[in-house]
Amino acid sequence: MPLILHHSSTCDVCQDPFTWDEQEKSPHAIPCGHVFCRGCLLLMYPNNCPLCRKPYLCERIKKLHVDRYETADDGSAPAFKLLQRIAMASAESATIEDMNSAANEAQEWLSSQHTENSSGSPLSLSHQMAVRYAVEGLHRVRIVQGESQKATKRLKEDISRLERENSELQQDKLHLQNMEKFMIDATNDKEEKFKLQVNILIWPVDLILIIQLFTDGQI
Repeated sequence: MPLILHHSSTCDVCQDPFTWDEQEKSPHAIPCGHVFCRGCLLLMYPNNCPLCRKPYLCERIKKLHVDRYETADDGSAPAFKLLQRIAMASAESATIEDMNSAANEAQEWLSSQHTENSSGSPLSLSHQMAVRYAVEGLHRVRIVQGESQKATKRLKEDISRLERENSELQQDKLHLQNMEKFMIDATNDKEEKFKLQVNILIWPVDLILIIQLFTDGQI
């Protein structure tokens, strides 16, 4: 959907008017939703939005498709503002609430135009068509973002579940290690007791042999 470029629109950095002819002065959007001329965005260092200071990557700068703004007093200013509103609501940083608000505002305007201008001029109809296309595009963005949020939620739930399972496995491993140590200690203790009992049993026999040898005069 084309963005209608108002003749007074300027870049907030260099204050030069946007143009649809010169690439460096054409409006480009960054992920936060703010719009500047391409030349300023490429020269910005560090690559932070001049308005909200959010970082951006130069390779993710998106050129906005623009059309000339009709300067005649045709009541098109509301349509222009709505298109700007929808463009901002389509940014990556926009919330579902922002999108719903912009879509509702556009639908209300379209309803009022249908009521007030049932036999509207071709220019007025083209403005309405542009807003309708913009709302349809916003609806698609809303669907994609909604699915993305659901996928992100599922991913977080999966990560949380895996972390719980890993914690349980670590606890089981520690329990098994403690059991193994207990069994080894118990076995060693039994071996020591058995050796002691054997020594106690052998000692009287050795003493009898010594006495017998002494009696026989062999010692």
